[in-house]
Amino acid sequence: STNEDVYVQHIDTDGNLLWGVDGIQLTNTATIESYVSLSSDTSGNLYVAWEEFVDVTDIRTLVQKISPIGVLSWGVGGTVIDNYNEWENTSPKIVADDLGGAYLAWTQAKSTPTIVFDYLDSSGALVNSSSGIFLQNYPTSIAVWDMIKDGSNGALILTNKGYLSRVDSGGNIIWSVENTTSKMF
Repeated sequence: STNEDVYVQHIDTDGNLLWGVDGIQLTNTATIESYVSLSSDTSGNLYVAWEEFVDVTDIRTLVQKISPIGVLSWGVGGTVIDNYNEWENTSPKIVADDLGGAYLAWTQAKSTPTIVFDYLDSSGALVNSSSGIFLQNYPTSIAVWDMIKDGSNGALILTNKGYLSRVDSGGNIIWSVENTTSKMF
């Protein structure tokens, strides 16, 4: 298999590379990483979520926080999110909360596809549970299309099936509407 690692780079307004020529390597495994999601906060931290294909039956989601000077804040290799062994965790989206933590949503692609949400505190620990809060079930393929912070310590999550949900950092659904479109963002 091909080794496709994740690198990040900090570039200033003049185009200078601040984290060396190659940037910072987040992964160094004999696996394939994909579906990278990025977000930054007002303090200059970078938040990254990605999928790692361990083998043909195991996809896991990882997250990392990088300080403005390039320090890996959530440990070497990042934080593993709910490591299932059944092709379950896919298409992660991450959004910084401006308090040192981040909101994370992903699809659990099993017999009944489900949108899952969790909040990571400033240390990278999952707040709600080891497997997240289940937001939406759908009889066919569903995925997180986009996610933004709502400005009130929560997030708005839009799916490819037109569901828009507002959740707080505790994973509580404040409201949810159907048949929306991506034009709302």
